[in-house]
Amino acid sequence: RQHSLVGEVGSNILESTSFYKAMKKAKGVLLVLDEAATALERIWCAFEEFQAVTMSGAYRKHDQKDEEECEDTTMLLDIVVSHDGDPVVLTEGHVDHDDIDHKVTLSKASREERFPMSIIQRGLTLKLANAKASKPEDKALILRWMEAKDIGMDEANHRLRAIFAIASWRKCVMEKNVAEMKLHEILANDEKRTILKFDFSYLFQFEDCDAWYFAQGIPKSLQILEVSFEWCTQL
Repeated sequence: RQHSLVGEVGSNILESTSFYKAMKKAKGVLLVLDEAATALERIWCAFEEFQAVTMSGAYRKHDQKDEEECEDTTMLLDIVVSHDGDPVVLTEGHVDHDDIDHKVTLSKASREERFPMSIIQRGLTLKLANAKASKPEDKALILRWMEAKDIGMDEANHRLRAIFAIASWRKCVMEKNVAEMKLHEILANDEKRTILKFDFSYLFQFEDCDAWYFAQGIPKSLQILEVSFEWCTQL
């Protein structure tokens, strides 16, 4: 029904649509991609992605007194694609399957290494404003709505790109193309992030130069940083 949503309100107020109200009650967004990552180029998907990164717990201020209330207002964004016949999911936080390893963060990182690099590359340069729509008026409405929000489209773009940068970092270390992919620049541009968790454990290719690029990418806004270099023997 998304194509008829604008007609639900004569004043074109997006918050008045049933689609928006349903999203406000959701715990998160699951973005399902095909091999061409078509959903990354559709305006209503862009709207969902924008809403999810706006409410992501990765940007919550940790000096707030009521942590439980903050958690209730956060929204997750998970991204899934079928690769070699199996689903591969980028998740915000770990899932039950990750508990099979004694290091949950390592299990998550290893799982996400299988995400297709062709889609990662598109995610690293994602621009919400380039999304397409069946109806031009839908795109115009959604873009105006995004720009009117506190974070705006530019910051939302940085947040979305950082998701793909974080997920691909281990693989890029192995392939020695962190600098070429500009992962450190993409992550550093995620300027409002307050939480960052990385696990480079057992990444035997990880060297001093990789640590330097990682350090360059750490956003200055961070309040919580968790990183493991266990068995990075080249450091």
